[in-house]
Amino acid sequence: MALSQEFQDAVKQGKIRLVKTMLRDSIVSDPTFAAFDEMMQAAKGLPGLIEVHDGEKFHFDTAYWTNEYMAEQITRILSNFSQERLDLLKGMSKQLNETVSQERPEEGGRADKPEARRARKRLINVKDLDFSSRPRQADIGIGVAIAGIGMSVVGFALSKDLLIKLGLLTMTVGDLLVVTGMPRAERDTAGL
Repeated sequence: MALSQEFQDAVKQGKIRLVKTMLRDSIVSDPTFAAFDEMMQAAKGLPGLIEVHDGEKFHFDTAYWTNEYMAEQITRILSNFSQERLDLLKGMSKQLNETVSQERPEEGGRADKPEARRARKRLINVKDLDFSSRPRQADIGIGVAIAGIGMSVVGFALSKDLLIKLGLLTMTVGDLLVVTGMPRAERDTAGL
């Protein structure tokens, strides 16, 4: 795969936030991580690319790996672009893409196997979401980011580039809504 001119220019110009955003988006859009690996190789000399982990404890139990948890981590990666968080996102992206692949109907059949039904349940359960402690705009942002993740995952599973790109754009809009909906003190603490 050839690196996009936009990515090459961002690296040359030292646009660290844009480079991080493009790397993050490649994790969601390509669960083989071929694009991510190539992009990381090109950006490895960029000062400040990989940060020291902020100490957040992650859920490595795949039962916690829902679209909501992934949306939270995708949003947080831009404020703490650590190797630990990258590894978590790569694992979640791979898992969620495998889940969607299990749901795809076989030739002439349906994906009604018990494991496919469990996988669908695991992707996201709106009843389990707790929005009581976050501001309303941040809630909307998380929902938009989740929708973007879902569109990208489905786009990848169906090999539809337009759907992948729309999903990434939707996810970015969700990120912006979350960040701008956070109270000023919380944004300052997160370094945004």
